[in-house]
Amino acid sequence: MRNCGEEYDSKTRGRVNKRNMNPPCHNCKLKCTEKIDENYRKKIFAMFWAIGDLQRQREFIKDSTQADVPKYQRSTVNRKRERGSNQAYSITKDGEKIQVCKQFFKNTFDLSDRAIRTTFKKTDKRTGVLSLEMRGKHGKGRNLNEELVKSAMVHIEKIPRILSHYVDLRVLGSMVENLSPNFTETI
Repeated sequence: MRNCGEEYDSKTRGRVNKRNMNPPCHNCKLKCTEKIDENYRKKIFAMFWAIGDLQRQREFIKDSTQADVPKYQRSTVNRKRERGSNQAYSITKDGEKIQVCKQFFKNTFDLSDRAIRTTFKKTDKRTGVLSLEMRGKHGKGRNLNEELVKSAMVHIEKIPRILSHYVDLRVLGSMVENLSPNFTETI
């Protein structure tokens, strides 16, 4: 449901609302709204969230962006790290990639900066290949011995059950007295 843009319950944030297309950019020098109309935006929004697979959605984001190296860069002597390249965003319409601004791209697909940043971070800089989604696939889960689990289950099944939480203390006392010595400890 989360990857389809539907409403879902989050463990940390509670109820998360359904994804909705946001209004386009205004007064943009790329004139995004003139290039791509509202009906086409709705269509590609629905197609993006219908994918339903996080890996394929990230591939779409990666394919819709391109590194844009500026023609001129100011160099300084004491620069601690090089500035990264800018990103050019595009939306494909009729087989042609149309460049749009970042705000238009984000609002069309209801994406956050973090979703786009994560896609860039997971893309190998040398090869341009997006790494696979590895959530839940690290193999570091708890592995208990099956015999140990079975013996614990057999032990639990031997303990008599109380059917109601309203228990008379006399009944409970007689149940404790009837247990075998293996189940009780002296205090």
